[in-house]
Amino acid sequence: MVLAGLAVPGPASAASSVRTGMTWTVLGQQGGSVHVGSDAQTNPYAGDTAVDQPRAILCLLVDGRPKPPDVVTDAYSGWAAGAVQVTPQIPGLVLTSQAQGDTICAETFGAGWRLAEFHDGGGWTFWASGAIPAGTRFWTAINDQPANPWNSAGDLPTSVPQPKFLTSEAPVPGQFIAMLPESTAPEDVTGIAASLVAGYGGTIIDTMESGMFSFTASDAQAQAMSLDSRVESVEQDTYGQPSEYSWAVDRVDQRNLPLDYAPYAGGGVTGAGVKIYILDTGFRPSHQEFGGRASQAVDFIRFLGQRDDCNGHGTAVGSAAGGATVGVAPGATLISVRIAGCRGNAYNPLVSVFNSTIVAGLNWVAVHHSGPSVA
Repeated sequence: MVLAGLAVPGPASAASSVRTGMTWTVLGQQGGSVHVGSDAQTNPYAGDTAVDQPRAILCLLVDGRPKPPDVVTDAYSGWAAGAVQVTPQIPGLVLTSQAQGDTICAETFGAGWRLAEFHDGGGWTFWASGAIPAGTRFWTAINDQPANPWNSAGDLPTSVPQPKFLTSEAPVPGQFIAMLPESTAPEDVTGIAASLVAGYGGTIIDTMESGMFSFTASDAQAQAMSLDSRVESVEQDTYGQPSEYSWAVDRVDQRNLPLDYAPYAGGGVTGAGVKIYILDTGFRPSHQEFGGRASQAVDFIRFLGQRDDCNGHGTAVGSAAGGATVGVAPGATLISVRIAGCRGNAYNPLVSVFNSTIVAGLNWVAVHHSGPSVA
């Protein structure tokens, strides 16, 4: 590493008590180009910022773009022949290797983006296309010194704020559920969700007055969002699958086998005046079992505008609950809340049932139900 001509901190005489990582900052902006690099705080020998502190990550896309004529470079401040962006703030502990940093950059900004390195412009600083707010500090790698969060001297902090990011055994790629603190007012959920997604990236799917919202994003964006003080947790959405069903209602009034298949009388109680919300694949309101007592309320699948049951499961469940001849409550009003699609399983992600659609459906019922109701 070339040191001549620059006043920089010398190597640390002893290992710090807490592991650190090297950070850079914004040195200047010239039109559409930004100058990033070392300043008086930067320590390229041992790191300068404790790894439990959140900082942005400097990401670089080298694509061979030419240097603008108004950018002046020298041996210590070269042109990186690319563009830079910074991620949301992430504790240095997340950076367990340079490869991990590369992955975070690629997930956040796209293929080809990687963690920027000390020597990308020759050493100490470089110019690249982009715009980064003045005063921003960001983790930057250095490949020939032990000054990175993953290889610097010192101990890991004994008390570390862990990302509130929950994983799933069967995650839906790029889809998440954010839980806001219990104290969040229902009327504030939409605004907070919009602010979080605007800050960390992604697209909102649904917001729920109960203090949750589902959204699409990269893993890195979702993990970064989970660190925000406005968020209780972020979890990967996961695939669900409707349970098996039976058309028979014999088990409601008969425990012992063999089943007698006698019509269920219900003791004269028909469920009239009660609303049954069916959270399933939707149903066909015109089915003869429903006798005009069924309606479609809301569709959280939004697949080709399809609200009718293209699977059969929801119609079967609705019939078992309130069918005229096979239902437990043949006088009840049936309301469809569609939270599962045509396949209703994990094999077709476009029309599967997800935890997020289940939660959205339950939230909708909790907010919009009226009178005696069950779901």
